[in-house]
Amino acid sequence: MQGQVDILEGKVQLLSLEAIHQLHIFIFVLAIVHVIFSVLTMLLGGAKIRQWKHWEDSIANDKYNMEEVLGKKVTHVQQHSFIREHSLGFARNSSILSWLFSFFKQFYASVTKSDYITLRLGFIMTHCKGNPKFNFYKYMMRALEADFKKVVGISWYLWVFVMIFLLLNVGGWHTYFWIAFIPLILLLAVGAKLEHVITKLAHDVADKHTAIEGDLVVQPSDNYFWFRSPRLVLYLIHFILFQNAFEIAFFFWILMGSSFKKAIFDEHVHESLLGWAQKVKKRKGFKPIKEGGDTSTHTNRASGSSDGIEMQKVETESLLEAGNANIIKALSPAPRAS
Repeated sequence: MQGQVDILEGKVQLLSLEAIHQLHIFIFVLAIVHVIFSVLTMLLGGAKIRQWKHWEDSIANDKYNMEEVLGKKVTHVQQHSFIREHSLGFARNSSILSWLFSFFKQFYASVTKSDYITLRLGFIMTHCKGNPKFNFYKYMMRALEADFKKVVGISWYLWVFVMIFLLLNVGGWHTYFWIAFIPLILLLAVGAKLEHVITKLAHDVADKHTAIEGDLVVQPSDNYFWFRSPRLVLYLIHFILFQNAFEIAFFFWILMGSSFKKAIFDEHVHESLLGWAQKVKKRKGFKPIKEGGDTSTHTNRASGSSDGIEMQKVETESLLEAGNANIIKALSPAPRAS
């Protein structure tokens, strides 16, 4: 009854039942693809981290004594492998060259053994100085599992991005094409930033000391990250994973929508489409036969109307069979207020 009142007032639904159904399908596909992307990323990250286990085991097998690490020897900073790998010589004071070095280093040997040992020692001296045999590798695995629980979800700001994309997806703007560059740019920026953090740690030690007593120790700090927030990097990784999943899901959803078969529509939907086709013909001027009118004229009109309806049935079934639901929607006339 409410639906009839809305039609009389000239109102129409914002989304049809078919549109809501398609939206449910898209959300389902998006969720599946996002979970798969997140799992694959975490598996690859875990495989990378497992390579560090050999370095952790080699440290544990050594007779590790914190007093020997922090004293009884002198380390020449410029000769340390960690400093040499990240040294830019006279160009280290140039921010542009430093960022370029970090950008290209992310593609090869992003984390070396000297990086791992130095960062491990810096973490222990900052957070657990009383436990020199702290297993840094197990900590990294636990941190990876905790981060996975965050990135596998779909937060509110990701849905905001989806709404913005749908609003900007206007014909001629090629939004789907340009949006594909966003995760690539962000991924390269995040990789370069993480490498730049390690490079800055090396440069800060090299600028302050020429020789130190004990092993080389860096001082981790949030100041090296954007807006002093390491968590922002995790948010960006989350966004990159979601956007990749969104593009793949959108692509599959389009394929599904453009290859609909008649069998996809249940009997009720199929009958509704045929009934809609009959209503279209009636709205185009086929009036019912009145009593007392010209029998031959009404007969011809009835015959024409019947033939038109049958032709519309054939056209509709043909369109359904070809899977072009968009053309059927295009045939629908604009809603009229009664």
